[in-house]
Amino acid sequence: MAVDKGRLFNNKLNGTIPPEVGKMTSLKSLDVNTNQLEGEIPDTISNLTNLEAILLFANRFSGSIPRDFGKNSPGLLYVNFSNNSFSGELPPELCSGFALENLTVNGNSFTGSLPACLKNCTELYREVESVACSKIRSESVHRRYSC
Repeated sequence: MAVDKGRLFNNKLNGTIPPEVGKMTSLKSLDVNTNQLEGEIPDTISNLTNLEAILLFANRFSGSIPRDFGKNSPGLLYVNFSNNSFSGELPPELCSGFALENLTVNGNSFTGSLPACLKNCTELYREVESVACSKIRSESVHRRYSC
C-alpha cells in the first residue's frame, strides 16, 4: 500500500524533512503546517511526480526552495510556503504544469521575479499582500497570484 497523503499538521514536530521523502512517489499531498520543523527543503522533494499540494506554512524552514521544485509535478495545485524564513528566488519551474490554483509565499524573504509560468496559470487565485510582495517583482506576469 502506497501513502498518498502526508498529513502531519498542527503538532509539535521538530527536525527536518528527510531526503527520503523524495522516494514517496505516490504522495499527492504533503501537509506539515504549524509545527516546529526547520532547515532546508531537500532537493529530493522535486521527485514527487504526483504532488498536488504542499503546505509547509508556519514552521521554521530556511534557505531556498529547490530550483527544480514543480518541474516534475505537472498536477501541482496548492503551494503554501508562508511564514517561514525562506530566501532566494521562487523556482522557475514552480508552475510548469500550469495547474497551480493557489500560491502563498508571504512572511518570507524571497527576492527576484515571480516565475514567468504564472501567467499561464489561469485558475490562480489572487490575493496580494503589499508588504509581503514588496521584494518580488511582477512586471512580466499578469496580476493573478498570491504572495
